[in-house]
Amino acid sequence: MSTAQDLWDLLAEGADLNIVCHNNPDPDCLASALALGRIAADAGIDERHILYSGTITHQQNRAFVNLLDIDIQSFDPAAVEDRPADSLLAFVDHSIPGENNQVSPDTPVDIVIDHHPAEEVEARFVDRREELGAAATILAEYVRALDIEVDSTLATALMI
Repeated sequence: MSTAQDLWDLLAEGADLNIVCHNNPDPDCLASALALGRIAADAGIDERHILYSGTITHQQNRAFVNLLDIDIQSFDPAAVEDRPADSLLAFVDHSIPGENNQVSPDTPVDIVIDHHPAEEVEARFVDRREELGAAATILAEYVRALDIEVDSTLATALMI
């Protein structure tokens, strides 16, 4: 089984997905979250939320969200703590609860897709590739491998 298929299979078990961006998300994090949401939709998850803490301050990051009309919501700890077993939690472009995010350090994470160095990453699905320059590269690979429909928004975000 491929890594992309492993991810899809895990998503297919879920009822909803909360994708937590790091504080002050940048285009890599936002594109990764958008792509993971599309993969989750293909796997049958109707409820998908992209969450972030901090602020989107850089003009290019705000423009990215506005021009691509990304539905991104402020992080609410209640959304990820004490959730049902079929409610999945994903991190993109970061790996550790409580580090560059507002998730409690003892919160279990289901999916981590990242390219940054980190130690002791724990999740049901982990794909960390430090040799890559962007997490979105990993997600673009998954989109291709899973033959996910790529509309103009996702193509622009991933720059496929």
